[in-house]
Amino acid sequence: CTGVGPTGAAAYRVEATLKGPARDGKDVIVNGLVAVGDTTATVEKGDKAVLVLLGEPTADVLSVPTPTFGRFPILDFGGKPHVVAAFSDTFVRVACPRERFVRAVLAILSKQATDALLQDARAALTAAESNEVYQGLELLRLFGEPADEAALLAVLKDERHAGPKRYRIRMVAAEALARSTGERSIAPLLELVEKDPVEAVKSAAATALG
Repeated sequence: CTGVGPTGAAAYRVEATLKGPARDGKDVIVNGLVAVGDTTATVEKGDKAVLVLLGEPTADVLSVPTPTFGRFPILDFGGKPHVVAAFSDTFVRVACPRERFVRAVLAILSKQATDALLQDARAALTAAESNEVYQGLELLRLFGEPADEAALLAVLKDERHAGPKRYRIRMVAAEALARSTGERSIAPLLELVEKDPVEAVKSAAATALG
C-alpha cells in the first residue's frame, strides 16, 4: 500500500498480476475496503496483501467484492510469508501459506482446481495442525470429487476434531461431503444431525444429506 485516502480507499503498487492484464509495478486505487457510510481506514501505508478486485480490467480504480472478501494481508509466520486468508466471504481467517492461497484464488476465479492444489488439499486432511486440516477441507468443499468421500469421513471420525472448539472442522467436512456423498456417508451425517452439540454442524450435515 502506497497511500490511504480520506474515504477509506487505498493505493496499492502491484507486485504481480495473478489474472487479467499485467500491471506489475503500477499503482491501482482500491475502493470498497470499508462498508458504505464508514470512512474508517482499514489499512496503513506499507500494507501488503493479495487483492481480488472487480472493475474494468484496464481501469485505474477497482474495488473489492465486499469489505470482508477481497483484501487478504500478507504477514510473516515462522519466517515464511502467509496470507491471512478466507476461501469464501466469511469473517473466519486462517494463516495460509502464500503459494497455496495464490493457487486457491486462481482456482476460485477460473472455477477449476489444478491437480497440485487438490493433492495439497488432500494431504492437509491428515496434518497435525487443525488449521491445516481446515484449509484442506475448505478447498475440497469448493473443488472436491466423489473419490474424496473416504478421506472426509476419516476426518469426521478423528477424535481430535470432536467437541465445541473444532466444530468448524466438522461443519466444513460435512459441507465437503455434499460434493461426494455416497452410501457410506449417510450414517455419519445422520449422526451429526442427531447428536452434534453445535447447530451449525447439524445444519451442514442436513444440507449434505439433501
